[in-house]
Amino acid sequence: MDEDFDLERFVELFDTAMTSNSPKIRKAFKKLMIVASLVDSENTDKVIGPMARLVKDFELLTQRVGALETSKHTYIPPPYTMTGSVNIPSNPPYYSTTYYKQKR
Repeated sequence: MDEDFDLERFVELFDTAMTSNSPKIRKAFKKLMIVASLVDSENTDKVIGPMARLVKDFELLTQRVGALETSKHTYIPPPYTMTGSVNIPSNPPYYSTTYYKQKR
């Protein structure tokens, strides 16, 4: 694969061409797709390119998220653990100086 290939820019240009209302751009895009399909039909050694890899990765992520959403008995522990107990007064004198002096 070419090191200078910018996948994000290619996707932007591809989307722009695909959704264009200009007849000239639509005709050129259609010709490009015809050429690409001819090359694909002649190519016996299938190479997974960046777009195909992107689609496969997206499908895999979609499957994994779906599996996580449907698994109801999966326990995911929290990223923290609490140790000890927390003593919360039933009626704390908030912002009272006497409360803080008593605790010292």
